[in-house]
Amino acid sequence: VEHEELCDDFKWWIEGTEYHHIGSESTDMLIGDVDGNGEVEVRDATWIQRKLTLMDIPFTFSSDRADADGSGDITLMDATYIQRWLANLKSNDNIGKLI
Repeated sequence: VEHEELCDDFKWWIEGTEYHHIGSESTDMLIGDVDGNGEVEVRDATWIQRKLTLMDIPFTFSSDRADADGSGDITLMDATYIQRWLANLKSNDNIGKLI
């Protein structure tokens, strides 16, 4: 099973033996938190890369959260800014802020 919806507003998927969830009833959105789990993680950069290569992702993609540099377009630079921010390198100041 790649992913399945288990209850109303929560999406879960299985990777190996681990269950993961995306989304919640919260309306708070962080720039860089592409999957909406409340944290900016390396997985968020991966979701951008997957979207750009037209791979499936198990949730509704939010361009607002993914546009880390505020350019209006989702590009590989958005994923790069997230990775740099996570590594505490000079990055974009928008990441981690509420939308």
